[in-house]
Amino acid sequence: MKKQPIEYYLNLMELSDHALRPSSYNEILWRLSMKALLSFLSITLLMSFLLIGCVPEIKNGNKSDMRIEGVQEADTKEDFQAIVVNKDETSVTVSTKGQKYILVTREIDYAAEAGDKVKVWTTGQYEESNPIQGEAIKIEIIN
Repeated sequence: MKKQPIEYYLNLMELSDHALRPSSYNEILWRLSMKALLSFLSITLLMSFLLIGCVPEIKNGNKSDMRIEGVQEADTKEDFQAIVVNKDETSVTVSTKGQKYILVTREIDYAAEAGDKVKVWTTGQYEESNPIQGEAIKIEIIN
């Protein structure tokens, strides 16, 4: 085997070192654009997962039945019996089992007066307050 001069090995080392470095301006731009693209895709994926967790809860596939903060469904029954405590033009206050309800009475006609025992139908949504507030859809007097 023939011995090579030291210049030959130095030249090989220089070529291999050069091969590890980017050879052109375009290659540098390409590498930077790939890093930027990967960063953008990573951030987009992360934000997608975060936003999916922030979607309001929908019941039974009905988009118009979204939960509203400060409003709760108190009972699955749509009606209950109570005694009328107070009545005015736009609302009625009723009491049942020690719990008072102030119910808005828009567009319903009823003849109950204070002290009457009534059956009340509501929308089923009540504001978290004391007394509980909601909306009546029907009120009828019980004999």
